[in-house]
Amino acid sequence: MTSSGAPDITGLLQEWRAGDERAAEALVPLVYAELRKIAAGYLSIERPGHTLQPTALVHEDPLQVTVIEHRFFGGLTGEQTAAVLGLSPATVKRRWRLAKAWLYRELTRAQP
Repeated sequence: MTSSGAPDITGLLQEWRAGDERAAEALVPLVYAELRKIAAGYLSIERPGHTLQPTALVHEDPLQVTVIEHRFFGGLTGEQTAAVLGLSPATVKRRWRLAKAWLYRELTRAQP
């Protein structure tokens, strides 16, 4: 916790990178809540009548989410992410590209 009482996400990330699995467990609800806030912000500027909800956006294509968590929130490289997840670097690279393309498509869809 920071002096303001807010969770220290940076500290938890550093602890996780150092191998503390409890820090990873503490991060999940914090990151999930933050992802929902980000998704809600993006969706608030979507065209009226769209049906995508923040929770659905956060829960889309689980492997991509895991790759994003490790790459973006964990600060890991593609190679490090591959090692942690037991995947090939090529698979991580494909999933990273797919996740970014999916998010871009959802956020820039033409209005009907």
